[in-house]
Amino acid sequence: MTAKPLVIAIFSFTTFTETKVSGQSIANVNVVKLPDSSRLPKALISLSLLEKNNGVEINWSTTGPNDHTAFEIERSKDGINFSRIASIPSSFKDNATYVYSDNNLPLTDIIHYRLRQCKVGNDCLYSETKSLKITSQKYLKIYPLSNGNMFRVMYTANNASDVFMQLYKNNGTEVYREKRKVTAGLNEFDITIDGLPRGLYVLKVTEGDKFESRSFVK
Repeated sequence: MTAKPLVIAIFSFTTFTETKVSGQSIANVNVVKLPDSSRLPKALISLSLLEKNNGVEINWSTTGPNDHTAFEIERSKDGINFSRIASIPSSFKDNATYVYSDNNLPLTDIIHYRLRQCKVGNDCLYSETKSLKITSQKYLKIYPLSNGNMFRVMYTANNASDVFMQLYKNNGTEVYREKRKVTAGLNEFDITIDGLPRGLYVLKVTEGDKFESRSFVK
């Protein structure tokens, strides 16, 4: 007894097995369907980055069947270690465009982004990684800490030197002054404002003949 398989495949394939028994041929037919085109992954056809308003605007578009529930935006300073910064729901359209603005940039010259496309069941795919050199990075950033009575100063210095830190009320009254030594590159300080009333304040950091100032609300 011998068997000769014949396979024909377009959108499905049919297997014919011819079995000879006592000189007669008996054909057994098995039909196996390929995955429906509607279940194929949605194609990410473009991903672009634009530095805009001291942030990064991330644009992407898709084409093909829509079976993804969300797009997760991941960011990295070194292009190796990524962390999620946002999750954007799918528009549930076969062809769609998306935009997201990242306005809380880390202090680094180059930022790397990628997208993580996720379907039901947590089946996810990654886009290619895109990188952008930041040209409008500010030297001074302020981050209020969780207790509301302290804030963190992140200052990028050109050289190792002394800087003068001054804190003003909204009416121009100076309420804090300190001299700090900094090194070239990123420096971080925590400043206590426990005794100050709530309101709008301005921090001014002077290094040599240049200064940066930022306002914040306690």
